[in-house]
Amino acid sequence: MFWNLVQHKMGIGRQLFLFRWMPELENGGSNLTIRDTESNPLYTIDIDGNNQYDALSDGLLLLRALFGLEGQSLTAGAISPDAVYTESSEIKSRIDSLGDLADIDGNGTVNALTDGLLTLRYLLGLEGDTLINGVIEIDAIRKSASEIEAHIKTLMPPL
Repeated sequence: MFWNLVQHKMGIGRQLFLFRWMPELENGGSNLTIRDTESNPLYTIDIDGNNQYDALSDGLLLLRALFGLEGQSLTAGAISPDAVYTESSEIKSRIDSLGDLADIDGNGTVNALTDGLLTLRYLLGLEGDTLINGVIEIDAIRKSASEIEAHIKTLMPPL
């Protein structure tokens, strides 16, 4: 078995260290799902907690939050009818809990016009060059569509 020590930044001065089984080194799968409740994965882009990955709710909430919107400006028209998390404070907390995992291109900064847009595009079904064209930063660690897609998929555990 292959194990990897993973460090997640969880806001100013807070970090989570955990060991992650790396089955992708054995058979291409992923086996990490941390949950904040019995049914909701903690590190996921299912921002509203309705057990669906949706561009017009989860993607839009993430993008708005990364632009700094709060309160009604963050949530208006973007919360799914079956959402578990509906208050802007809950939404913001879930996005903040992603920490550096939300840095989709890996350049060390979580940015609306790169990381937020990449996530939204992916949730809209865009892949390959269409996903990344005009969005990747020069200092990005993950530059190819396959690297970006693989990272986003780590934030989409089975629900």
